[in-house]
Amino acid sequence: MSDNSQEGFFKSASPTFGTFTDRDDYLHPDLVHPDDTSTETQYFGFYVPEANIYGFSYFWMHPNMDSIMGGVLAAQGFKKHHLQSEMFDFLLNIRGSTVIKDDLRSYTLPNSYQVDVLEPGKKMRMRYEDAARGNRLDLMVTATMPVAMRSNNKHFEQAMKYEGELLLRGKPYKVNCHNVRDRSWGEPRAEVTMSLPPLTWTTGAFGDDFAFNCSAFDHPDLNPLSQKEFPMTPERAFNDGWVWRDGKMSKIKSVKKLTTRDPETGRPMTHMMEMVDIHGREYLIKGTITAGLPFSFWPNCMTHLGLTKWECEGLTGWGDTQEVHWTDYMRKFTKS
Repeated sequence: MSDNSQEGFFKSASPTFGTFTDRDDYLHPDLVHPDDTSTETQYFGFYVPEANIYGFSYFWMHPNMDSIMGGVLAAQGFKKHHLQSEMFDFLLNIRGSTVIKDDLRSYTLPNSYQVDVLEPGKKMRMRYEDAARGNRLDLMVTATMPVAMRSNNKHFEQAMKYEGELLLRGKPYKVNCHNVRDRSWGEPRAEVTMSLPPLTWTTGAFGDDFAFNCSAFDHPDLNPLSQKEFPMTPERAFNDGWVWRDGKMSKIKSVKKLTTRDPETGRPMTHMMEMVDIHGREYLIKGTITAGLPFSFWPNCMTHLGLTKWECEGLTGWGDTQEVHWTDYMRKFTKS
């Protein structure tokens, strides 16, 4: 059975921003949805572009199940399988009550992945160590923009500066990058399969004063390969997004995105995006994925995670491509 009812989870109901308070960097026990799949997440990404290293860390809690999945990965170049990553350590079944002692102010998962919220909305620290494999991570994470809260006040993104040390299979690297973190809570995230084309969540940062986020399907006007089998309307193609530019945060009003994909695996290779913000400012952004891996957060979907080089207005930035595929699309548009 296919059910697209969760498609709306990704979409903002209003072209306005919500309001962030310090409590939003902590858990939301009063906003837990009654469904078992009610979710609370915390995501950080990092990278070393000159070494083609992509890093991803995640905390995903199902509060009604007292269950946490989480961990950290770092992949150099492209991997066909997530276990080929130089660093990969995710645990699926962690009893939340044994980990959460001081809310999200400071927690450590059994695999040593640790996050400390030093100042809500402004500063965090990430740590991890696997001495047996020569892997270690210690990063300070500092905000470079205000929180961009979705209109429903249950999800946000925020560009951050990541600074610190990465030891990857015994080789040390300096981390000095910008990337966009996110948080979600209070909504179910059903694990049903969906008859949809790929859904792409992209972020990019060009320094302290220019960052963006966009969640969108390929636009039908650009004639994507999937349009005949999985028809998409212009109204459905764009979910949500924002631009932080020169000290001002603006909602994106419209997006036309087209992604090229590897015909064998379906992984994204390039993006072209025409974005217009609510003030009428236009952005033509080109993205090239330079490293990454496939990973299933639950069995009925697969997400291509990727380091993306962005070009816009003569500037070069870096960020995320996270693209979700479901089985109907994979069967029709990838080689088995």
